[in-house]
Amino acid sequence: MVEKLTPEKRRERTRTALLEAAEEVFALRGFEGASLDEIAEAAGYTRGAIYPHFKNKDELILAVADRFDQLAVEGFRADIEIGSSLAEMDPGAIATTWQRMLGSGSQSKAVSLEFRLYAMRRPDVRERFIDRRQRSIDQFEQFIDTELANLGVRLTTSSRTLAEIMYAASDGIAHLALLDPSADDLFEPLIDMVIRALMTAVEPIPSDEAPG
Repeated sequence: MVEKLTPEKRRERTRTALLEAAEEVFALRGFEGASLDEIAEAAGYTRGAIYPHFKNKDELILAVADRFDQLAVEGFRADIEIGSSLAEMDPGAIATTWQRMLGSGSQSKAVSLEFRLYAMRRPDVRERFIDRRQRSIDQFEQFIDTELANLGVRLTTSSRTLAEIMYAASDGIAHLALLDPSADDLFEPLIDMVIRALMTAVEPIPSDEAPG
């Protein structure tokens, strides 16, 4: 039996199709070169289908960036496997998940870079970009603290700083890989070095402070 689409589901399906098409067109044309007509056509609609969801192209690229962040964090939390100790962590498996979180194809990476250029040129958007970045780092910092606590250890240095460095390093590698695909190979050694560094920067959580 074919599921009957409610107005809400139909609206969400249209919005998702527009966001996916916008990501494709922004990656191909850039923000300035992309047109709403081309985005609508790529989604299988006319331009008029865009306006119930987005007022203009600015709102569309912001929504594309927000959706990318949401899917990335959800995917990372769902797929990452830490293991039972730092020594048992698999850098290759973690790097693969990390790369998938950042977008496995050049299209996602190109849109990520395009959004950064857009925010750089638009002071009114820059604060929103910084806020989004800080919220992503907040979630990553929480993830680090939680996973280490599950292993019975905690960092003797700032987990916030670690999250900031990992975020910046990952962005740099991902964007370099747009021009030189071999740069993707740097993810695994990056994760390996972080794990090795963590082994010297953790201490056991005292029993009276252990969670639960």
